Amino acid sequence: MAIENAVPSHRPGWTLDRAFYSDPKIFELDVDRILMRHWLLAGHISRIPKKGDYFVVNVGGESIILIRGDNDQVHALFNVGRHRGSRLCRQDSGNATQLVCPYHAWVYATDGRLLAARHMPADFDRSQFGLHRGHA
Repeated sequence: MAIENAVPSHRPGWTLDRAFYSDPKIFELDVDRILMRHWLLAGHISRIPKKGDYFVVNVGGESIILIRGDNDQVHALFNVGRHRGSRLCRQDSGNATQLVCPYHAWVYATDGRLLAARHMPADFDRSQFGLHRGHA
């Protein structure tokens, strides 16, 4: 059921239509119009006390790495390599001096910068292929 049909059919004082709880399209609208427009608590910094400590959260269908960088700053990085889209962190938490893509071994710094990309042409600009970032 589309939200356009569900909202008008809602009667005040009654429970919401089943679609509000189970329709994937309504969920996508909730994520886009509510969740992604505001700060979300993903976890407390006490979970990542040391440089390289990280944990992974899923927000709105996206896997996000929260990692304490070498500069002691906390970074929110999308958990997907920029080359072939492979997951970088497969464990829920841990410690890493670098993030390495298991597909072609691209190496990222803990702040998301691309440090190394094997088998790329000489004119390849690593600075353009760091990990996508969120706000932390």
